[in-house]
Amino acid sequence: MRWQSDLSGDLHKLSVPTSGGTYKLRCTNYTKLRFASITHDNSTVGIGKDAEIIAYHITTKWSDVALENNILTIEVSPNTTGRVRRLVVRVSAGDAFDQIVVTQSK
Repeated sequence: MRWQSDLSGDLHKLSVPTSGGTYKLRCTNYTKLRFASITHDNSTVGIGKDAEIIAYHITTKWSDVALENNILTIEVSPNTTGRVRRLVVRVSAGDAFDQIVVTQSK
């Protein structure tokens, strides 16, 4: 998948400061995305392939991730843990899969 944003650098690997922030990415070659899985620190939740169960919004202890058509919004809370945090968001569009890795500094 190809992504577009006002951010610079590799949009597949986002570096987030300790203060957190909100990041919007637009997929330019698919119009309708869905979550495949999400990994929050070391815990992974598979969303599944059931056509009747489609998640468009996932909230974890320190992140909020939403999909609206081809727009992926990732909101990261401030990091007060003293350790690096990692979030991996996997999305799909039919048989096409991609992932965005978010690393937040301590």
